[in-house]
Amino acid sequence: MFRRPLRGIAATAAISMALIVAAAPPSMARDHARAEQWPTLSKASAAAASIAPLTPDVARTINRASTKVSPHASVSADATAADYERALSAYWTPERMRAARPIEQRLKDDTQQPHLAPGATVSAPTANRVAGEAAVTHKLRGKPLTVPPHKPETEPVPANVVTGSTGTATANAVAGAPSKPEYSVFHAVARTMGKVFLNHKGTDYVCSAGLVIGSGKSLVWTAGHCVYDAGAYAANWIFVPAYSDGQRFPRQAAPYGYWYARTLFAQTDWVTKRDWHGDVGAAIVWPNSEGKKIQDLLGAQGISFNLPYYPYSNAFGYPADPPYDGENLYQVVGQAYDAGASIIYMANTMTGGSSGGYWLTNFDGNWGTVNGHNSFAEDDSPYMYSPYYGRDTQRFYNSVQHLDPMTM
Repeated sequence: MFRRPLRGIAATAAISMALIVAAAPPSMARDHARAEQWPTLSKASAAAASIAPLTPDVARTINRASTKVSPHASVSADATAADYERALSAYWTPERMRAARPIEQRLKDDTQQPHLAPGATVSAPTANRVAGEAAVTHKLRGKPLTVPPHKPETEPVPANVVTGSTGTATANAVAGAPSKPEYSVFHAVARTMGKVFLNHKGTDYVCSAGLVIGSGKSLVWTAGHCVYDAGAYAANWIFVPAYSDGQRFPRQAAPYGYWYARTLFAQTDWVTKRDWHGDVGAAIVWPNSEGKKIQDLLGAQGISFNLPYYPYSNAFGYPADPPYDGENLYQVVGQAYDAGASIIYMANTMTGGSSGGYWLTNFDGNWGTVNGHNSFAEDDSPYMYSPYYGRDTQRFYNSVQHLDPMTM
């Protein structure tokens, strides 16, 4: 039934083995700040991971400034965050960013496709779905848990901003049609949503992602296929919060800078089974050049699991396939529904490039809790699908939220 991670795109090739985290981290000054108290969640093997890979040219740039060779990675063991920043900022030029394609395009001609769990089916939307408090009954639901958002102690100051806006607001009354929210770069959603740039097997791509609260203060949340695909993790992975209009104003495109992945994660079910319910991914990013962690600087949205109903959601992302160009943040507002097979859906016609953009519930206009994300859609369908955030997603979150890039 399902043929596309997002409209017009086919799915990934089969994956047979999970990768594990390489053990030897680059040497850096340690952050000894005490982690805040955190809800205790079940710790199961829910995340497959890899130290964020680099393409050979970027790795060579880092190695020229280092002396020790790591047995676990293609970069030197004594490489620093500054080495990563120097090499990756040289790689991701404005021209290269403009040429990067939606990640879904590389999947277009694949014949093997992700699937649902054996025996599972997804129900087509029907007119008798009732908005609001529809009961969640499937077996993957555990005890409801909501982790509230984190607001920074001081408001961040963006750099190189002239317009101060993520784009001119547009409205659309058609259900599921994306519109541009009128958010300045100071807005909580603008700075906790962003664009991902990555390289996969030699080609540059884009996705969407957002900041989710974690005690390690370094968590970027996205779709699994924006991190891992066809037997390989993405390389040269960077996150640009509040990205806006980089084609016309490249100096303003990254008002809060570029954040470089330390380690990438994908939910185990995505890596080993290619199950749509497991299409969840994350990155732990290095601190910036001033040593600040991304959550401390920009804040982070909350996250909810095992909700006993399907919430009204605000979905965000950077659609890049026509009629969009990936240069601005878009929003869709609507009710989420149960599709079966631990999948939820909403009316949402964002295109390729929006994969990984979060769905906020309990949204107060600035802050909310993530309870879904843009994952996949069918051709010629007005609906977007997301994994239901049940026990499996909760275990994945618990595996990654506490990780500190300085002590991994």
